[in-house]
Amino acid sequence: MVQKASGFGKRGVAADQPAPGPYVLPADKRMTDRQPAFKNAKISVRKDAFIECAVRDVSSIGCSVTLRADENLPDEFEITLGPALLRRQARVVWRKGLECGVEFLAQ
Repeated sequence: MVQKASGFGKRGVAADQPAPGPYVLPADKRMTDRQPAFKNAKISVRKDAFIECAVRDVSSIGCSVTLRADENLPDEFEITLGPALLRRQARVVWRKGLECGVEFLAQ
């Protein structure tokens, strides 16, 4: 009689167990669809100072931005978007390296 080997296979699953199904990505937590933007923007950190950034996508409630350098971005600020110079008060909701997600605050 042949016995199955016990222990764990390459995927960390017991050798006598079937391999797990395909990996499922976590649900997108965005409340609205975002549209690609690729616009330059400025974040006002004081009346006389700003941080240049690029807006990658935008929606009615927020946007994602990429900073040009490792800057000390405050939690809340005013952002001026694109050539239309649309100004919105905003707050950071997530950060990852030079990228961050921004929520627009009520005006």
